[in-house]
Amino acid sequence: MEQLITPIKHLKQPLQIGPLKLRNRFAMSSISRNRSDNTYPNELNGEYFYQRALGGAGLIVAGGALIEPQGTPMRETPQIDTHEHMLAWKKVVDKVHTVPGSVFFCQLWHCGRMTYADAKIQKDYGRPTIAPSAIQARMGVAPDNDGVYDLEPGLEKGYSTPTAIEDPKAVVEQFRRSAIFAKAAGFDGVELHGANGYLVAQFLDDGANIRTDAYGGSVENRARFCLECIDALVEVWGPYRVGIKLSPAVGRGDLGMFPVERQIEQFTYLIKELDKRPLAYINLVRYLEFMDMEVDGKMRGPKHPVWATYRHLIKNAKVFLNGAISLVEAEELLKDDTGDVIVFGRPWLVNPDFANAAMAGKEKEITFDFNFDVSPPPEFIRGWDTDPARG
Repeated sequence: MEQLITPIKHLKQPLQIGPLKLRNRFAMSSISRNRSDNTYPNELNGEYFYQRALGGAGLIVAGGALIEPQGTPMRETPQIDTHEHMLAWKKVVDKVHTVPGSVFFCQLWHCGRMTYADAKIQKDYGRPTIAPSAIQARMGVAPDNDGVYDLEPGLEKGYSTPTAIEDPKAVVEQFRRSAIFAKAAGFDGVELHGANGYLVAQFLDDGANIRTDAYGGSVENRARFCLECIDALVEVWGPYRVGIKLSPAVGRGDLGMFPVERQIEQFTYLIKELDKRPLAYINLVRYLEFMDMEVDGKMRGPKHPVWATYRHLIKNAKVFLNGAISLVEAEELLKDDTGDVIVFGRPWLVNPDFANAAMAGKEKEITFDFNFDVSPPPEFIRGWDTDPARG
């Protein structure tokens, strides 16, 4: 890891976001560890997040939590779409909130076409996989398995061709319902997953969205679904309790419009519209090769400098920066006002005390490898290592 020349200064500063006070600028990304038997979060999940709260995280985002049953590439993924799921999440939230100063958000997630129609959970659900249009996502070749961490035995490594969503407003209402459950569970807010090739991102991309109704065909129409979801979440939660995660340059999920100016036009419009809403934050993920995928010998993502392109558009929401950021770079980004909060993912997995260790000047003790494989070892057929301190 790149060593700090001077002690951490900017990362340790508190931050007020509407009614919420973050004790520092270290956020923990919604990095999924699954472990939720039968889609219900459990004691192990609670211990995992509790340890990161003890470890000094200023904000923890639990995710992703699915808004309906889906045949995802990752088994044992939690849901938040029924009263029973809400009660299970409440136990997790209550445990995290025993740590003074903890702030805990729930990421609301729908995978869209990045799913498998033959997965048991999807077949049991009795509904098809869905997406903006009936276009299959190519898998490609990715440095970290393109998200296929724990594929159900018997499934082919290839996403299903989805069924086009008949009424997007019905899915917006599913997001609203899950936001209500998250509020009832005691979370401090919610994050809409609009990144990494999943459903919200699919609506933004004309390679996945060829609709001819109000949700496709133009920059404004492709942004409509995302904005309606955000409006629904804000209606449930009120101002400054809702965030969104975006990855404008990531090609995962077979997304990305070319020439890249078209991609920039889409996200420029979207971010300007988002910033008109009373959001807590906009989480911008920069281009990362290990989050991209190779198709026909080329990297799929519309690579461009995300923070330099969009940060100046955000006047009201807090700016969260995400994407394999070192502690040294984090300090510089905060010092230069490029962002307000730094979102770390993989460092939290093997360092439950990541923030506290960094602020105490113990960075030499921190495992800080952005390239390690986050998938489970082969001997684990279900779930993950049973020691939550190890992620």
